[in-house]
Amino acid sequence: IYLYGAGSRALSSLASVAMLNNIKYLDDNPNKVKKYIPSTSSRIETLDLINMKPNSNVLLGVSYENETSVIRKISTKYNLYSIFFLFRFDITTAHTSLKTLIK
Repeated sequence: IYLYGAGSRALSSLASVAMLNNIKYLDDNPNKVKKYIPSTSSRIETLDLINMKPNSNVLLGVSYENETSVIRKISTKYNLYSIFFLFRFDITTAHTSLKTLIK
């Protein structure tokens, strides 16, 4: 599973359910690319540097305002899920949903 948009809100949401190590991180921000996610050995890559298989699960960790442009950019190739939608429910539900996507 991938996270597109390695911002603080998305990372703190994933940290709250102990999922930081199970995800590959993508971001277009040149200030984040090639940096590491705190408390993990995971490095942030750009979408064009990584060879994702079609129909991979991608969590959108971008702001609601930016989701539309990201969806237009990658929606035909991958299964997209809004991380903020998953976390609008309780933590247990979000954790269960994420575990299902990772399998």
